[in-house]
Amino acid sequence: MRQFLSPHLPDDSATRVAYRVSRPGHDPRLHGVWWPRSNDLGAELPAVIESLDRRGFRTEWVSFSRQTWDGTGQQLLIAGRVIRTSSYRAIDPHMVSLSGRDGRARIDLLVVPPDSPATTAARAFSRIVDWDNHVTASDALAAASSEWTHEDELMSWPAVQAVPL
Repeated sequence: MRQFLSPHLPDDSATRVAYRVSRPGHDPRLHGVWWPRSNDLGAELPAVIESLDRRGFRTEWVSFSRQTWDGTGQQLLIAGRVIRTSSYRAIDPHMVSLSGRDGRARIDLLVVPPDSPATTAARAFSRIVDWDNHVTASDALAAASSEWTHEDELMSWPAVQAVPL
């Protein structure tokens, strides 16, 4: 079961996360994009969990790549509850997967590396949120990191400025 998120909720720009709203019948590979400020998952994750809580998605489990994030325990106390975490070698290094209670509801986020330029983050936000994506997180990030293309000209300047620094 995929989670559909409402866009009519509090602004998450301080968290530097955005979620896409899928049309019924369309199942993108990535459900949002996140540009954390560091590689410390324990410090960065609470804001994302709280953002999802406000949207009615109760995260119970987080899966991530060991090569991307600094070490973290097998569980974190976030928003007054224990969130289980698992690191894997095989998971896309530019993705974090957040699962709900029974594991059927899941949200996969593209993770833009903290040291990425704002233009790369803006392109990633634009492509994931406004695009029916069917590519891996690494492929989406590579496209966002590539040279400026004609497609980028279609992205309005206010959208680029909307990505918080």
